[in-house]
Amino acid sequence: AKPPMARVAMSSESPAHVQDGSDGPLLKPAAGAARLRELVPGVSGMGRYQVTGPDVQVLQFLLSPGERVVAETGTMMSMAPEVTPGIDCDFARCMQRCCSGESCYFATFTNSGSGNTVLSLTPNIPAKVIPLEMSASSGSFYTKSGAFLAGTGDADVGYESDCRCVRCALSGQGCCRQVVTGTDLVFLAAMGTVMVKDLAPGEVLVLDSEVLVAWEKTVAMDVRFQNSVGMAICSGEGLANTVVTGPGLVVLQTYNRQRFQRAVFMYAQAARMALNMNRM
Repeated sequence: AKPPMARVAMSSESPAHVQDGSDGPLLKPAAGAARLRELVPGVSGMGRYQVTGPDVQVLQFLLSPGERVVAETGTMMSMAPEVTPGIDCDFARCMQRCCSGESCYFATFTNSGSGNTVLSLTPNIPAKVIPLEMSASSGSFYTKSGAFLAGTGDADVGYESDCRCVRCALSGQGCCRQVVTGTDLVFLAAMGTVMVKDLAPGEVLVLDSEVLVAWEKTVAMDVRFQNSVGMAICSGEGLANTVVTGPGLVVLQTYNRQRFQRAVFMYAQAARMALNMNRM
């Protein structure tokens, strides 16, 4: 039987793990335990790619002749001269991509040579790379708006509307959910420490509304209101928490693009105020 993390691609030398205070990594949690594991960089996908670096990571592909990668625009770091870049601007998918939080256009990179060659990508934000082996899952994930980084094969990005107003407003995912599909490899970008959990059928996990970055379509996502007015006002957790129910894989991040943007904005405001005071 496959281990619980089989649907997330990992290093063949260093499997995903967290240190739980024991002598070795925790590879298989106790039955029923909502234990999370941390993604670690490494080589996987039968040697087809490598994730490098502790943060602001680099995603390197070993492309076979004719192999094509579709990626978020502006993410190319380096490529061999045999790699032919292009633009995927399919008009039929443009609206779907825009609604999902992505650009209307994706960059494409195709190995036009006769031998294997290398392509390197890096996220547009200070982020880690999350590899998903879609062939070992249901082939479809809901993801945080703008989380898509790259994909191989038939990887595609679309959206689905969430018509439940309360969930749209309080879950942190909005009314248009990004949907990533495919049968090969998909890569997402997430900030902070990335944790993953394969939920058993009926297993429930309660989350902060900003940490959920991806969840398999078999996972049910909803919200749960705080148990008191004081908790809602004073806890810093807002009116509600996000609740996910298995079966399926969930991917969490400890930081996100919105927090990063707020921090940069506050720093810029403080710098501007200090500059104005110095001019007086």
